[in-house]
Amino acid sequence: MWACRLIPERGNRYRDRGKLREAAIQYANALQIDPRFAEAHYQLGEIYLKLKEYNQAYAELSRTVDLAPENYRAHVDLANLLIAGGQAKQAQPHLDLLREKQPNSPERVTSPNTSPSLIGKTEFSPIGRCQSKEFPVPADEG
Repeated sequence: MWACRLIPERGNRYRDRGKLREAAIQYANALQIDPRFAEAHYQLGEIYLKLKEYNQAYAELSRTVDLAPENYRAHVDLANLLIAGGQAKQAQPHLDLLREKQPNSPERVTSPNTSPSLIGKTEFSPIGRCQSKEFPVPADEG
């Protein structure tokens, strides 16, 4: 399975150069070879966050924590995404795990009482679709 480990290295190079779509393709290619490659799911989720494709980010980060529950960065990102989308109750298990396993971690989770940068810009539903207020989904599609 060396090929599926080499492909994400290409994705990392694209990501580091700001070529996020190209990076996403490389991570997705690695997942075609090994769908259980948790780090590729995580990196793809990070790319989707940067691209503001929040539903895809949610799916990849969720898959990451399913495959690698010890990936605390993924729990932080997933909790932040859920909180920003108004899903604080769904974020709670991730917050509880982080408090238990990483009590002194420098990773930051946004408090449900704060106003994260995603709120007001995006409507996020982990089971629905993410739509920008600037580009709403037409009524017949939503």
